[in-house]
Amino acid sequence: MRADTAIWAGLGAYGAVRFFRYVRRENHRLSAETYQFTFPMLPEAFDRTRFVFLTDLHNNCFGERNEELLAAIRRADPEFVLIGGDMIISRQPRYNDRTKEFLCRLAAEYPIYYTNGNHEENYRKATREGREAHRRYERDLKRAGVRFLHNEVIYLEKQGARIAIAGFEPPHLCYQKGRVRKMGGEVMNRLLGKPEAFTILLAHTPFYFENYADWGAGLVLSGHVHGGMIRLPLLGGVASPQYTLFPKYDAGVYTRGGSTMLLSRGLGLHTLPIRVWNRPELSVVCLRRARGEGKERNGNTG
Repeated sequence: MRADTAIWAGLGAYGAVRFFRYVRRENHRLSAETYQFTFPMLPEAFDRTRFVFLTDLHNNCFGERNEELLAAIRRADPEFVLIGGDMIISRQPRYNDRTKEFLCRLAAEYPIYYTNGNHEENYRKATREGREAHRRYERDLKRAGVRFLHNEVIYLEKQGARIAIAGFEPPHLCYQKGRVRKMGGEVMNRLLGKPEAFTILLAHTPFYFENYADWGAGLVLSGHVHGGMIRLPLLGGVASPQYTLFPKYDAGVYTRGGSTMLLSRGLGLHTLPIRVWNRPELSVVCLRRARGEGKERNGNTG
């Protein structure tokens, strides 16, 4: 081997080692992101409501027994916790007990409302052994106090006012690899009815934001895209778990009419197990009620 070739090979190997060390570190460097959204339809009683949104943990662990994640949630001091799905990995059931144990500890401190992502659905519809394992997972979390929202709307009440929390689990074909299928507008009306109050919608995939907004969601909370896995300046996220490049929705805040969507980068990884310039996200949300003339109709961050 020529000397210059050996040097370049050595530099390449060194660079690869440094890159994979960075990726590994990035996968476990938790970032708590705070959002404030203002809505005119929010009841006065729910002004300054604060909650935490978790999604796409995929059995990732932040410190021993997820102590770092639990501590970050405690620092946020939420009234409740919302979960947008894919907390587990359907093909790695041996690690699901770790996530279940963390969520049981969390449920001892906060009300939790949980809607499934595609991995919970895969788990539930897998082999007979997988279905039984998922039944145990959900049964144990329900016993701990976790409320599952399977295409269901519930209402939180405070001082005579109320808001809705809806959990939408779209048809499984909506997660088909290589494409994003269209979903008819009647699907949400059939499964959820129409909201009768300001509504927070938990919907794992963000690719149907137009449907969610047209249905009447005030605030949509989604995940699934993992921030696009690799985030590039100006271009944003590179790929989605459905193998689509530069997805329309990758991370951050989007608006349509009177609806706002918060798309979290999520807490874990799967399929393509990398994060580059894309730290795991714990989303802390504060709701504000708009007052007077000239206030924004859509949510805003701050």
